[in-house]
Amino acid sequence: MLNIFICAQFLAGFCLAFAHETVPQRRDKQALRVYVFLGTDCPISQDYVGVLNEMTVRYKDRVTFMGFVPDTGRADEIKEFKDEYEVKFDLASDKNMSMIKSYNVHSTPEVVLLDNDNVVQYQGAIDNWYYSLGKHRQSPTENYLKDAIEGLLSGKAVEIRRTEVVGCIINMTHVH
Repeated sequence: MLNIFICAQFLAGFCLAFAHETVPQRRDKQALRVYVFLGTDCPISQDYVGVLNEMTVRYKDRVTFMGFVPDTGRADEIKEFKDEYEVKFDLASDKNMSMIKSYNVHSTPEVVLLDNDNVVQYQGAIDNWYYSLGKHRQSPTENYLKDAIEGLLSGKAVEIRRTEVVGCIINMTHVH
């Protein structure tokens, strides 16, 4: 459900408002978008930045990638992460973890693929590279996000709509 709201900040064509049920609204022509939930101190999130950067470049004219980081109170944290890992998509602090709560995200990295009608078409792991904490394959055998994007761009339904995430648990104890 969408709420009527006043934009608190404009970032990369999105209107970000930090009310619990508010969904960022698209302000451009691209039909698909990916919300990427990352933990700046999560080694698995750090490992996936390269994969996400490649996808950002590959789909640049057709899919918008937007990253959200749980708000830790450190203002410089996102800039440091973006600079150190050379993140090629926009990152924003998820104030009050409203986006995390809206999409019921529990771990990072987790992705949510939405169509232009704000319908979640896929949510979960980027791929199956990591199969357990601290354990990963040499390369993934399933590319969940890429397959979902490719399917939607070619007019097909997404076959796998939800997967489990192997990653770092988001600490929700200090959220009101």
